[in-house]
Amino acid sequence: NQEGSIVVEAGDGVLGGDIFLSYIGESARGKEVYLADRGVTATYSVDTDTPGVYELWVKINDDGLHLDGARDAKITINTSQVSQYNHISQEIDGWKWVKISTFTLMDGVNTAVFEKIEDTTAAFVMDEFKFVPVK
Repeated sequence: NQEGSIVVEAGDGVLGGDIFLSYIGESARGKEVYLADRGVTATYSVDTDTPGVYELWVKINDDGLHLDGARDAKITINTSQVSQYNHISQEIDGWKWVKISTFTLMDGVNTAVFEKIEDTTAAFVMDEFKFVPVK
């Protein structure tokens, strides 16, 4: 990990919304967030004393069995900065880091919310995420 990166375990999140198949917890892959239901969220507090611009990377899993877009997730930082994980169907053996976008973090506690946006047969599955400082 690059110096100054902020790494957050997916298992540290708080699940919200109308939960049916979604969970945060242990699976055969380890501790993860599994957002299967439309509108379900995983919320995280991200503390930093180094405010500035960061790239957000997510560590995801995919079996390649669902159409592109089936695992899309909206990502909101501090209620006003919004981006999206755009799912490209692929078979990932283990986990893979994917770059999402750049966000500005403020000094202190920042809020990161991951939300499953579509009703599909696939889930957004994440092991961890990180904010990497833009030099």
